Amino acid sequence: MHYSHLDILTAMVESRGARLRFLAPYCPGDNPIEPCFNQLKKFLRRWGDWADENDETQVLSFSLRNCVTAEQVAGFYRNCGYSVRPDLVV
Repeated sequence: MHYSHLDILTAMVESRGARLRFLAPYCPGDNPIEPCFNQLKKFLRRWGDWADENDETQVLSFSLRNCVTAEQVAGFYRNCGYSVRPDLVV
């Protein structure tokens, strides 16, 4: 985070009705990407033979579209203490 722009960033975020929160430099318990990566790895293990036989771009594209649902992603955020607007969960 470049603190030289903190005032501008804070104003932008708050103008949209949100709050700017700072977390520890790295805290897996506060990071919703961790359970999402775990889902992706689990998915790739299950589809391992297929993944080994196909192009990496195709495998990643298929995996990212099919390993988690929007509801699961919203749950990852909620479990980390974030609020999720209901209209963003499709």
